[in-house]
Amino acid sequence: MTGPLAGTSVCAPRGSWSAVRVPLPASSPTATREDPSPPELKYAGYDAVIITGQASEPVVVTIEDDVVRFLPAGEHWGERVSETEAWLRDEFCPVCKVLSIGPAGENQVPWACISTDQYHKAGRGGHGALMGAKQLKAIAVRGHGAVRVGDAREFLADLRRFSARPCSPTTTIG
Repeated sequence: MTGPLAGTSVCAPRGSWSAVRVPLPASSPTATREDPSPPELKYAGYDAVIITGQASEPVVVTIEDDVVRFLPAGEHWGERVSETEAWLRDEFCPVCKVLSIGPAGENQVPWACISTDQYHKAGRGGHGALMGAKQLKAIAVRGHGAVRVGDAREFLADLRRFSARPCSPTTTIG
C-alpha cells in the first residue's frame, strides 16, 4: 500500500506491507519502509496491491499502468535481489521500481526481507518469507500517470503551515 501523500510534491515515499499472519508471531503484521516504489505505484493508478493464494511455479508480477501480468520466474529463483532487479530492468522497463526477494525469502527464512532497489528493506515480520511461500519472486512497477491534488494552492499552504509547526506527541493535524 502507498502512503497518503505518495506521488505528491511532498517528499513522502512511504509504503507498507501488511499480512494477516507473519512468520514471526511476536512481530508486527505490518512493515513500513521509505523507498521509491510507492509513488511509482500511484503513478500507475493504484493505492494497493493485494496478493492472495499461491502460484504453482515461481512468478513475477509486472504492473505498467492498467496492464498487470504474471510472468514465469523459475529460472531466476535462487538469484540475489540485485540480479533479479537487473533482469527485470532489462526485460520489462529500465526505470521500473522492483520489490523482490532473494534466497532467504525463497527458502522462507522467518525474518526474510522484501528489498526495493537493493537498498531499501521491509523487514519487520518476515514479509519476504511470505512472498517466498506464494512463490512470488518480485513485483515490478512502472506508472506514467500523475497524482493530482484538489486545490494546489491550498495544498501548498497546508504544507507550509504543517512544516512551520513543531511536532509533538499531542500535535493533531486538521
